[in-house]
Amino acid sequence: IQTFLANGQIASRERMAADNGCTWTLGQVTEEFEQLHEKREWRRKSMEENGEWFGFKSQQYYDMKAERDNVGAEILELSEWWNHQLNPDVVDVHHLMKYQAPKMVASRIKSFQNFLSTRGTIATSRMLVVITGKGKSVIKESVVQLLEQEQYNNLEWEDHNKGCNEGCIIINF
Repeated sequence: IQTFLANGQIASRERMAADNGCTWTLGQVTEEFEQLHEKREWRRKSMEENGEWFGFKSQQYYDMKAERDNVGAEILELSEWWNHQLNPDVVDVHHLMKYQAPKMVASRIKSFQNFLSTRGTIATSRMLVVITGKGKSVIKESVVQLLEQEQYNNLEWEDHNKGCNEGCIIINF
């Protein structure tokens, strides 16, 4: 069901399923999508109750992490809340991976993009890269440069203020 990201249209999801050799019926797709939506809403409420802000840990966590690690980089696929705001019809796969070297960050982004393409995911997926630490600007520039060498020209850099003030790269592919 996570490959059925077809602009919110159940019929399009069913057609994509058929194109991918899946034999799901329209009713099965509809039921599964509704269950995933309920699970996403439950997760969002759970995160709020646990003090997490839009799926991210508190700023204090990032400040402590920056002091401890000096330079750190975290790759976060868009949190379920954030993804829901950008595109309510996207069903998320939530990833949290930690790396420090720019080449490793760039490599992991490329690997994740390749992973999505092999699953037939349409090209409206978004990924959020959160870079923390004292050297975040240097890492950000290095990561962007490495990705642009690979024709990743759709990168956006933001000083994100919704639970992550460290600065983020939003990647659309």
